[in-house]
This record gives sequence, structure tokens and C-alpha cells, in this order.
Amino acid sequence: MKAWRIVPVVLLAIMVSCDEQKLYVHYQHTPLSGWARNDTLTFLLPAVKEKGTYLIDQGLRINSAYPFTGITLVVEQYVYPHASTTLLPTAFSRDTLNCKLFDDNGKPKKEGINLFQYNYHVKQFNLSPNDSIKVQVRHVMKRESPEGIADVGIKLLKE
Repeated sequence: MKAWRIVPVVLLAIMVSCDEQKLYVHYQHTPLSGWARNDTLTFLLPAVKEKGTYLIDQGLRINSAYPFTGITLVVEQYVYPHASTTLLPTAFSRDTLNCKLFDDNGKPKKEGINLFQYNYHVKQFNLSPNDSIKVQVRHVMKRESPEGIADVGIKLLKE
């Protein structure tokens, strides 16, 4: 195949693979030796540019040292007008996610060799231009510091 024919195919593949709806994705590392219960992770999402419906997803990466079949996370979302966290939030929401990570036979529900990636839908918001969101995540497991949790993340998508 001639080079001039390959270029349009490559450009088309790049354009199709891009997800324009994904506005924010960020992960924070947690100590593999144990994520302390009182160690709340905070994510400051950027202001949205246009009015619309937005989705927040929770990401989680664990390794094979994680000792439980699931994890319970508390995810709090604060919506701030005009991208200012100094004003009072216009909306607050708290969700408890009961995330099942392994099946009944102890096999991970996701594929991986030593790191397993999970994503869970948290909440849908109707936002106005320049609204921003602060998200706080913590676990509420009986064990104070469960080991094997590598990263916790947040994803903001436009519906």
C-alpha cells in the first residue's frame, strides 16, 4: 500500500479512538501497604464550559494483595458555581459504593496480571457553565488500612 493511502487511514483511526466526552480523568496513588480509613482523597474537577448533563465515575486499581472480595467507598460531591470553592456549594451528594471486586470463586472480575482496574458509575449532574465539582473519596472498611489498593480515581464525562 502506498504511503499516501496510509496517512488518511491513520488519521481516521486517531479521530475515532479519541473520546471527546471525557473531560477529566485523574488517579491518586495510595500506599500499597494500606490506605488509611481517615485518609480522604480530594479531587478538584475543572469548571465545565457548557451547560449539560455530566457523569462522574469512580476508578479503582488493586493488586493481588488486596484481601477482600469487595470494598465500600463513600464518594461525596460538591458542586460549586463559577469555578470557586470559596463560595458555598449549590449541590451536595453523598454516595456509598459497594464495589464487588472478585467473584464467589475468588477470581477478579477484571482481567489483569498483577493490577486490576475497576470503574463504577457514581452520579449524574446537570451543570451550568463554569460550575466545578469537588469530589472526596474514602473507604469505610472494617479494617483500618486495607492493603493492595494501588490507585483511586475520578472520571468526569459529558453525556
